[in-house]
Amino acid sequence: MMLRVVLICFFSFSGTLGFSQNFADEETNLLFYADVMNNASVAGHRIKAHDSFEVIFLRMLDKKGSFELPFDSLKWVSKIVPLDKSFRIFTWILDKGNGMFDHKGVLQNKKGQVFLLEDKLKDLDDWEFTISDNKEWLGAMYYQLKEQDDKEGRYYILFGLHRFSNTENIKLAEVLHFDKNDQPIFGKEVFFRENKDARDVVKTRLVLKYRSTSYVGLHFNEGMNMIIHDHLIPDLMSPSVGGVTLVSDGSLVGYEFKKGKWHYIDKIYTQVLDEAPRPNPVLDQRESTDLFGKPKKQKK
Repeated sequence: MMLRVVLICFFSFSGTLGFSQNFADEETNLLFYADVMNNASVAGHRIKAHDSFEVIFLRMLDKKGSFELPFDSLKWVSKIVPLDKSFRIFTWILDKGNGMFDHKGVLQNKKGQVFLLEDKLKDLDDWEFTISDNKEWLGAMYYQLKEQDDKEGRYYILFGLHRFSNTENIKLAEVLHFDKNDQPIFGKEVFFRENKDARDVVKTRLVLKYRSTSYVGLHFNEGMNMIIHDHLIPDLMSPSVGGVTLVSDGSLVGYEFKKGKWHYIDKIYTQVLDEAPRPNPVLDQRESTDLFGKPKKQKK
């Protein structure tokens, strides 16, 4: 009997070691392709590396017990986990060259279910009034999450960046919740703006499209207990080929949660700043920092 117990323990331990070793080998390959898809100077090399990265990554997530794997070494991939640890969401951006960007994402819940997020932002209209599923996702690389409860249950606000083109970016405050079958739903009518001269406006998400050379912040401010973002105005001095784009004027507006919705508040700060306060991490384009605001390594 004792021998049987020892053998069971041995094979169980060996199986754990095998799984860990297999994960380590797979993660080494994953890191290689992630490095190439983000840092290769040739767009074709980045695209080819990404295809291999995605295959390996999805294969790893499909394994039983993979929800416990941290993937902390994937520094070019954003991993967002809520406090309740009910799911995690991985997002990243592929630069395909010539001003074209692909936005990629995978959501995995604690049951191990994996949902591939398919970016359809440019195919959809009425961005701020759309409700969709993982097959019609408004692609973004997320950098912050805010949990919120209302009378219908819990939802999550995901703050992210979408590289729309070489000249314009988009910041989003996306709303994620789940139906009774644990399927992810994007968009929920929670953003309220009173209009004294017309009908009040209720949005399913916030979308800020702006000139990429202008810093625009959008995040949840813990100290103020509010969602705040830069106020945008037309950039009449530098019109683009596609028309007038928007830039920050340095003032801030926001949304405060009350009566079950996020209510718009105009002009949080009345003083126009040279540069708006920004959260950490920072998602903007800087010569000296990477996508997460960390110092870039100098190329030899």
